[in-house]
Amino acid sequence: MLKRKIFLEDSPTDYWKTYRVWIVLFILGNICDGASTVHFMLVDPTAWELHPVIALIVWFLGPIAGPLLGILAKALVGLGVAWYLHRFGRLGPICLFLVGIVMSFWADWYNVWGVSLYTPRFSNLVAVLVVLRANSVRGISLL
Repeated sequence: MLKRKIFLEDSPTDYWKTYRVWIVLFILGNICDGASTVHFMLVDPTAWELHPVIALIVWFLGPIAGPLLGILAKALVGLGVAWYLHRFGRLGPICLFLVGIVMSFWADWYNVWGVSLYTPRFSNLVAVLVVLRANSVRGISLL
């Protein structure tokens, strides 16, 4: 009878050897995303974060510690999910890392350069909802 290899039997060293390029790019993307988020929040204090969890953390901790803690949490959760997906084969973690890398570097690019080039339709909707919510808190009805 063949013994099935359980993901917990893999050592972190084997995991690192298998995915080291993906992990380094994933962490680098998260670092760049965090640094660019801090940058845009310091340059424009009225700017708002699209990610609701990061926005909540920023509201509690401020424009420097908030994004850094949020990015650390995002990286740790991503690595944990990738470790779990490793149980089912190599494709799961690679797909997760690839999506995380692309999204993080896109967010970095958008925070620094892209915001002056275009605004995604979703952000326009979020901006309208934020204004409506802020006005409803103040007692002003726009409808």
